[in-house]
Amino acid sequence: PTETATYTGTAVQTRYGVYQVAITVEGGTVTDVTLVQNGATDHESVQTKSMSEPTLIDEVLTNQTWDVNYVSRATYTSAGFVESIKDAFEQAGLA
Repeated sequence: PTETATYTGTAVQTRYGVYQVAITVEGGTVTDVTLVQNGATDHESVQTKSMSEPTLIDEVLTNQTWDVNYVSRATYTSAGFVESIKDAFEQAGLA
């Protein structure tokens, strides 16, 4: 059977809160990306995240890499996401 494991990246403090991302890896392929912590909860931050997080997650799953493009107008969200997910990829031996 193919082994499935979850790796949780380091918690990254940004100007707009803490971001922490976990990945699920099955047979060397990232099959899921979960936000353990996703920053501030004010209205503007929530709007920014609702636009940027699905894009970041989709890019990771499609390209199978932590090294994804930042989302326009979501620099802090993107930076926190990428830094945390890079750590998760390194833990999984995929970076």
